[in-house]
Amino acid sequence: MNFDMKDFIKVHDDKHLESGWAKILPDGKVILDNDFEYYKAGQMLILKADHHTIDNKATDNLRRQKNCC
Repeated sequence: MNFDMKDFIKVHDDKHLESGWAKILPDGKVILDNDFEYYKAGQMLILKADHHTIDNKATDNLRRQKNCC
């Protein structure tokens, strides 16, 4: 497998005290690369202004919107 680590960032969930990796897609979306207890690999994340901390409220709202209809 050939991938470039510059496309990955370390992310942290302050609410659930977990850290892991996320991939930044060319369109700017951030996708979790590994499972957390509360978030699953492949889930799109919304990050806070520091670009490393998961915005739990915004990410949860996004998840609800995607599962809505």
